[in-house]
Amino acid sequence: GDDGKYAEAEPHFERAIKIAEDTFGKDHVEVAANMHNYAAMLHTMNTEDALDKAKPLFDRALEIRKSKLGEEDDATKNTQEYLDDWA
Repeated sequence: GDDGKYAEAEPHFERAIKIAEDTFGKDHVEVAANMHNYAAMLHTMNTEDALDKAKPLFDRALEIRKSKLGEEDDATKNTQEYLDDWA
């Protein structure tokens, strides 16, 4: 299956988030984009473990996107739609 590919991708996503935070600051939209993309991959894996990891990433991405882009922005709405799964 795809599990190996996902596992391989995880450190790359984590590194991308760290680099974006170091480069742009923790509240930058680029950080939110990386968090969202990583969380979306975890969401696709759909294991309890992956979903537990995805939720706080989506939460943080949403927080950044709401503050920087506003609630009506497509990126913000996209993250919100994923979070609606947990509602």
